[in-house]
Amino acid sequence: MIHDITAQTISGKTHTESGRRFMEMLESLALIILILDKDANIVFANDFLFKTTGWSRAEVAGKNWFDVFIPRELTAEIQQVFDDSIMMKGAAHYENEIRTRQGDLRLIRWSNTWLRDAEGNIEGTASIGEDITELRQARQEMLKMQKLESLGILAGGIAHDFNNILTTILANVSLARIQVHDPEEVSRRLTEAENAIFRARDLTQQLLTFAQGGQPVKKTIQVAPLLREAADFAIQSSQVRCDFVLSDDLWLVDADEGQLSRVVHNLVLNAVQAMPHGGTVTVRAQNVSPMQENKKAVKISVSDNGIGIPEHHLETIFDPYFTTKQQGSGLGLTTCFSIIKKHEGKITVESTLSQGTTFHVYLPASERKTAVEPRSQNEVVHGSGRILVVDDQELVRETTQAMLEELGYTADCAENGAEAVELYRKRKEEGKSFAAVIMDLTIPGGMGGKEAIHALLKIDPEVRAVICSGYSTDPVLANYREYGFSAVLAKPYRLHELSRVLQELFG
Repeated sequence: MIHDITAQTISGKTHTESGRRFMEMLESLALIILILDKDANIVFANDFLFKTTGWSRAEVAGKNWFDVFIPRELTAEIQQVFDDSIMMKGAAHYENEIRTRQGDLRLIRWSNTWLRDAEGNIEGTASIGEDITELRQARQEMLKMQKLESLGILAGGIAHDFNNILTTILANVSLARIQVHDPEEVSRRLTEAENAIFRARDLTQQLLTFAQGGQPVKKTIQVAPLLREAADFAIQSSQVRCDFVLSDDLWLVDADEGQLSRVVHNLVLNAVQAMPHGGTVTVRAQNVSPMQENKKAVKISVSDNGIGIPEHHLETIFDPYFTTKQQGSGLGLTTCFSIIKKHEGKITVESTLSQGTTFHVYLPASERKTAVEPRSQNEVVHGSGRILVVDDQELVRETTQAMLEELGYTADCAENGAEAVELYRKRKEEGKSFAAVIMDLTIPGGMGGKEAIHALLKIDPEVRAVICSGYSTDPVLANYREYGFSAVLAKPYRLHELSRVLQELFG
């Protein structure tokens, strides 16, 4: 029995020459050799365990392994692993921390086997342990360096892209000032500057999708029209043709229309860039079931017959600013990955060099049966009524007021939520109630929209409030109705976008 030899083995005594040599071999290894009986009492341990932990043989002889070496907070977990092992249900290999005499923790990777008696019954375990504490630290340092390297690439890429955009804006504004005598040329220059601003907005929105913000504002939509529109736009001015293979009975999905359109555009544009001499992009969509947890899904596939992606790059293609192409920012696939993840879907890729690449996107199907009707994208709708604008930036207040007046509304402005609440109460008492409130979500040093809406609802339970923000990690933007708001308006916005929100607000 194991208990009968405990005192002898723990003291290192042997009774045969072969046994002595075997013990010398065990003691020379830079590995922990450990034998436990079925109750986890220590039967044998080599010198390396004591060198690693600082305990002495006399201190641990015959004692329970868990009482001496396992941290209290890990005891239940590791005890279960050991019990499963004794019952031949546990893993033969696992890692756990052990406690040194000084109270430090060392991470050990274990390989285990069973010890049996003459009848084949399990009497204990024999384990070999490798101290991988330094290896873990090295891995953590490597990951830290990789993150810093990725941040450096990201920061450099952002700076490069924004400097190019700012150069375009500044150049066109400067030329417009000089060419003020030529209204047609001024208009052209301002249009170019406006287009550059839209590129900057697209860039910030892409950055937001894999930051903490950028939560999707979902509605129930049909996938097929979005796929056709986004893909056709992506292949403009290229030598690439786009074929569509779309099932007629596609399920609806709950998605942020703008974000999902960006995914399709990026994937198709990626395919176009993989075929510089022309080719065919095939966009497919079909219903699949189950996706996960028995949920139905819509599967979207974008395929090209281009140059393909090397296998060693497949693990990094979703990293920010990683690109092997001269064209492109390196943000497209990162954006796709983050958007799909926030839609509770998944994206995969398969590629063969010189044959092509296919990206697969899986989106959970909606439980709703009808989709939101599409709306005109650029129509400006005029209206009337008094609007309260709340923003801490004076320039934003002034320009929003000017846009509202252009649309036929009158506007009052407030710098923060507290001022807005007081002005709203005052106008209501005067019989000049506001038809709507447009308020910034976050106001540094003051009451923002989320706090102000509670006070406004107490004054007027029927208040129509539009939450407005350029960026926030707060879930208010994605779930605005749950917080008492009637609509959401993302910064920056154009005149027709502002008019469309107000039109929907007033029905």
